[in-house]
Amino acid sequence: LFQLDGDTLTAWWVLATILVFIVYVRKILNVTNKLRTKLVLLNKNFSQDIIEEDLLFSPVWKEYKESFIDINGTKKTHDFSYDYFNENNLLSANTNLSLINSIPATLVGIGILGTFVGLTFGISDFQTGSSETIQNSIQVLLSGMGTAFVSSIYGMLLSLVFTFLEKIHINSLHNSIASLCYNLDKRFKITKEDEKDIFFKKQEGLLNDYFAFRDDSGNLVKPGNIF
Repeated sequence: LFQLDGDTLTAWWVLATILVFIVYVRKILNVTNKLRTKLVLLNKNFSQDIIEEDLLFSPVWKEYKESFIDINGTKKTHDFSYDYFNENNLLSANTNLSLINSIPATLVGIGILGTFVGLTFGISDFQTGSSETIQNSIQVLLSGMGTAFVSSIYGMLLSLVFTFLEKIHINSLHNSIASLCYNLDKRFKITKEDEKDIFFKKQEGLLNDYFAFRDDSGNLVKPGNIF
């Protein structure tokens, strides 16, 4: 059978923790780099067709487009585009953001679990038959305690590093997203002039509903024609 000593247990536990860290760091780096590259290209050559067809943006664009209303033959919205095209929504549409956010706690949890595993390993075969066996048992116990402390240190350290890297790369998207939202709001956000047109059309509709009538010839006479 495979003999597992304290040093081997420590090495495998630390390796497992590092592997979890590397896998999810690469995942967050890949998705943020893809988004950043696409955002830079989109800001240089803004196009509605690109947003609609790009798999990175189309899920968010679909939600944004549902807020559009027709104004003078064009589609516009009362909403700010950043309500839709923000870091959380873009990342959630392209990766499991809740899982990514749980990784720091997972790394700490792996470290704490390693603490109990190390302590359990250290005391599981503790013998007190003779001074020699006691001395050997103490060595095993200390080895297990080494696993306990080293795994906790690596878990907490990698958790802090992951959180730091995650925040840096997510925040690095902010400027590119802000530029995209500027272009979207410039094109699709309802302006004060649009709001005036909406107001006057509503007023005109109310006047027509109350005062419009048909003359003897069957022609529709609107309030504006009277006044």
